[in-house]
Amino acid sequence: GDKAEDDGKEDGGASGSGRAAMDALLAQLPNCISTDLADSIALGFFFSGGSGKGARKRLTRALYEVPRGAGLGALVPYLARVAAIVAQVFPDVAAGVVASLEEEFAFLLTKKDAASVTLETRVRVVRYLGELCKFRLYPASALMNCLKGLLDEFSGPNVDAAAALVECAGRFLRRSPESRVRAENLMEVMMRLKGVRHLDNRQAALVEGAFYAATAPKGGVNAARRKRRPPLQEYIRHLIFVELSEQSIADVLKRLLRLPWAECERYVLKCILKVVRGRTSNLPLVISLAYGLAQYYEPLGVGLVDGVLENIRAALEAPYLSSYQRRLADVRLLAELYNYMLCNSGPVFEALHLLLAFGHGSMEEQHTDPPNDYFRIRLILALLEGCGQYFGSGPAGARLDRFLTFFQAYCMAKVQPLPMDVHCDIHDVVGALRPKLKWPSSLEDAISRVSELLAAEAAAGGRDAIEAAEDEEEERQRKAGGGRAGASRRSSASGGAEAAQEAADSEQDSEDEYMRGEEDKQQDGPDPEEEEFLRELAQLAPAAAASTVAAPAGPPNGPGSAADDGDADDGSGGEGVQETAGVKFRMLLKRGGKEDRSRELQLPADTAMAAAVMARREAEAAEREQMKLLTLAANKQLQQEDAEAANASKRFHVAGGRG
Repeated sequence: GDKAEDDGKEDGGASGSGRAAMDALLAQLPNCISTDLADSIALGFFFSGGSGKGARKRLTRALYEVPRGAGLGALVPYLARVAAIVAQVFPDVAAGVVASLEEEFAFLLTKKDAASVTLETRVRVVRYLGELCKFRLYPASALMNCLKGLLDEFSGPNVDAAAALVECAGRFLRRSPESRVRAENLMEVMMRLKGVRHLDNRQAALVEGAFYAATAPKGGVNAARRKRRPPLQEYIRHLIFVELSEQSIADVLKRLLRLPWAECERYVLKCILKVVRGRTSNLPLVISLAYGLAQYYEPLGVGLVDGVLENIRAALEAPYLSSYQRRLADVRLLAELYNYMLCNSGPVFEALHLLLAFGHGSMEEQHTDPPNDYFRIRLILALLEGCGQYFGSGPAGARLDRFLTFFQAYCMAKVQPLPMDVHCDIHDVVGALRPKLKWPSSLEDAISRVSELLAAEAAAGGRDAIEAAEDEEEERQRKAGGGRAGASRRSSASGGAEAAQEAADSEQDSEDEYMRGEEDKQQDGPDPEEEEFLRELAQLAPAAAASTVAAPAGPPNGPGSAADDGDADDGSGGEGVQETAGVKFRMLLKRGGKEDRSRELQLPADTAMAAAVMARREAEAAEREQMKLLTLAANKQLQQEDAEAANASKRFHVAGGRG
């Protein structure tokens, strides 16, 4: 009765529906035996009036007063997870749970009972504190103080409690740099006490099991049986998974380019695809490296795109919960491949439509994509968030508009209402890409929009014809530079790959051989291709054909050159402007060796090119004259200021002397 009165006072400001929602939420805590349930309970607390002080007190009490029973060990980690999630917004909830557990532990530590009356309570408290410590809600130093207190009275229920604490959080304490030394010392003390004290077989087995569980090698029992690979494969893995960073990407690219590529290409591709098993923040760095490699070995980029699409399809065929994180990384990897221009928009939209339609209309639809499963929506949003900003206009923009029509119908076909986090993600991502897009009011409205779209495409000649035109337009834009989106993608890809390519291009050992080959060609005689080029050039410029073909191969101002005609030469060395004869150009015909391979071309003054050159030179002369006047005026002003400052100083000294 008193507890009900306290709850009523605490929730006095809440409505009846809010109290009912909170009661239903707290009733789920005894059945919280998975991470999904823990996350849903925490989110439900936020959306069911959890901002009130009374609601937070009720949650704190419910998290602390966990039910006793055989399933206690499996329940405590998930209750600690709920406390950790709620503590990100309301820290007082976790603080209240920790304070209650510390108070109970101090009481039990001073209570010396020979029987096992408080055994279950002691184990529950130390396990709870250990789980909270792993979530960084309880200091590691305070947890080790608890372990030291149990070791000081290492007998009876304290033996079970110490073993439970070490088994729960011992490995975490040993792996944390700030607590490793003290944790190892306390565990050694516990093992020595086991040998000194006369423990029964059950307690001795508990202590040994906890110690070896906390000190097991990293990687488990299979750590010693690691897969042995050839030295070349180990070297490739070391470069990609260990050495690669923003500072070392150029060096890593140079080292990979020195490898025997025919032998290593498949394994390099395999290692790049395995990047999805690591941190998502490493994806841009690895794809930047792949972009640099693809400039030299184009099949690598094609293999990457094919591998990612195969992984996405394989994950859709077997939708296991354990592969959700990897599927999310796969779509983000595909987005980065598009951002670094390793593929066009075709594979991206192929993956988007695959996520929408795969498995529908078959017997396995309920297994591959049930109506209450929203993970495909999360995958689509992750892919659009990664590269959707480049689909603003052009063929890619039209494809995105078409896809969003189908995406709206897909979302409306799911069980309504959508989860709060999914609804917010859709609003954020789609709103950023298409702010003026109107969301359908019902499933029928969404289906009608899809029908209208399909009817319009059929009237335009079918989807195949439209896609062919869009592909042709996109390819044309890509060759022309890609427009604004292409420029943005190139700038985003130039962070590490361009630096790596410059570093790799600086080591071209074959340049001397090329120069020697060019000198040999010059000694052999005139090149037939060069003669053909001169003939075509003479046809394009009839007025200067004779002078161009007959021009000697001597130096620019040597005997027989155009500079000896008696006309005034401006000394520019590359171009000369003559008011009567025209404009002279010196054209480099072909990259040569030590000899001059250029030819002089003279165009009449009435041609468009000559007029443009003369206009440019007149503008440059006017600009130089203006800069000269500005410089003289600035110098004159500085001289006047210096003179005024000197006069003022002289007057000051004269006045001081008179004084």
